[in-house]
Amino acid sequence: MKKTISLLALTILVFACISLFSSCFSIRSGGLLFTKIDGGYQVTGTSLSGRFYRNFTVTIPERFNGQPVIAISNLAFAGYTSLLEVEIPDSVTQIGDHAFSGCILLQAVNIPDSVESIGEGAFAGCRALTSIDIPKSVTSIEENAFSSCPKIAGFYVDEANPSYKSIKGNLYSKDGSSLVQYAPNRSNTYFDIPDTVTRIENYAFNNCDYLESVTLPDSLVSIGGSAFYDCDSLTGIDIPDAVTGIGNLAFFSCDSLAEVTLGNSLAGIGNSAFEKCKALTEIVLPDSLRVIGSSAFNDCIKLERVDMSSSVKIIGESAFYDCASLQSITLPSTLTAIEKSTFDGCYKLTEMIIPDSVTSIGSSAFSGCYSISSLTIPSSVKSISAWAFYNCSSISEINFSGRLEEWYDIEKEEGWNYRSRAQRVVCTNGALSLD
Repeated sequence: MKKTISLLALTILVFACISLFSSCFSIRSGGLLFTKIDGGYQVTGTSLSGRFYRNFTVTIPERFNGQPVIAISNLAFAGYTSLLEVEIPDSVTQIGDHAFSGCILLQAVNIPDSVESIGEGAFAGCRALTSIDIPKSVTSIEENAFSSCPKIAGFYVDEANPSYKSIKGNLYSKDGSSLVQYAPNRSNTYFDIPDTVTRIENYAFNNCDYLESVTLPDSLVSIGGSAFYDCDSLTGIDIPDAVTGIGNLAFFSCDSLAEVTLGNSLAGIGNSAFEKCKALTEIVLPDSLRVIGSSAFNDCIKLERVDMSSSVKIIGESAFYDCASLQSITLPSTLTAIEKSTFDGCYKLTEMIIPDSVTSIGSSAFSGCYSISSLTIPSSVKSISAWAFYNCSSISEINFSGRLEEWYDIEKEEGWNYRSRAQRVVCTNGALSLD
C-alpha cells in the first residue's frame, strides 16, 4: 500500500514539474527582486531562477513598497533565454546596461514614454525582436543596445524625440550626423548611407547577414568599433578620403570581404579591424597611416600583398598573424619595433629586410616563417626576444649591418633563433658561428 502511495506521489510530482517547465506563465511583483535607490526602487531580476523556466513573461509593477519603480538594473534579466515578453511601467526612466541581453526568445517589449536612457547592450542578442519603438522621452541610447538582433526590421522613433530619428526604419541621431543602428532584417543587399552622416556608430551594422554592398558618403569621418562585425555577405568597401580612423573590430570576420580601398586621410586602423577577412587578397595602405592595431589583419589567410605606408610608426602585436599567403612586405623606415607575433605563421614570406629604425624584435615575431631564406638585421636593434625566429628553417645565415662587437651587445633571449638553422652571422667586419 505504501509503495502504491509513493508511486502516485512521484507521478503527481513529475506532472507538476512538466507543467511548471512547459507552460507559459507570468512573473509579477511577487516573483521580482528590487533594491532601493534614490527616488524609488529598481528591479534587479527574479527570485524564481527564470533562466531555467520555459515561456514566461514579466510584468514590472509601477510601484513597490509604496514607492515608484524607476529603473531596470544592469544585467537584471540578462541570459533569461525563455523570456517571451516584458511589460515596463510608465514609472521607469532607465533601462540598465545589458538588462535584457541574451534573451533570445524575447519577442516584444514596450518602451514607455517615461524612459530617458537605454544602457549599453541593453537588448543585445535578443534574436526574436522584430521592431523597436523609441518614444520621445529617450535622450540616450548607449552603444550595442540593439546589436545582434537579426530579426529587427525597423526602428520607429516618435517625431517629437529631440535626440533621435528614424529614416526608412534605420536609427539616426536627430541631426542625421550619426548612423546609430541599421535594421538588419531587411531584404536589401545594398545600402547607401545618407550624405549627412559623419560617423557610423559602434555595432551599427553588426551581424547584417544580407548586406553585400554599402556605399559610404564623402562626409564620413569615422567608423566605429564593430561597425560591420560579422557581415558575412559584404564583398567590398570603399573608405572615403575624410575618414581618419577605423575602430577596433570594425570589419571583423567579414568572410566575403575581398576588396578594400582606404582613403588618403586614414591615420589609424584599430585592433582586429580586418581580422578573419578570409577573402581579402591585397591591401594598399595610404601614406597618411601611422598606426596599424594589434591583430589588424590577423588570419587573413588569402592576403598576398600589402603595400605598406611609408609613414607607419606602430604595427601592433599579431597584426599579420597567420597571413598564410603573404609573400612579401616592405617595412617602413619610421618603424621602431616589431612586436610580438607580428608575422607569426606567415610561412610564404621569402625575404625580410628590417629597417634601421627598428630597435627591438618581439617574441615569436617571425615564428613559423619557414620560407624566409634571406634575413637582414640592422645595427639599430638592441634586443631580440625569445622565439623571434622560431622554425625559420630556410635561413642559413643572418646578415647584420653592424660590427661583431655590436652583435655581441644585442640582448638576445634564450631560444631567439631556435630551429632557424642559421649557421652564422655575417657582420661588416667579419662573421661568427651560431653553433
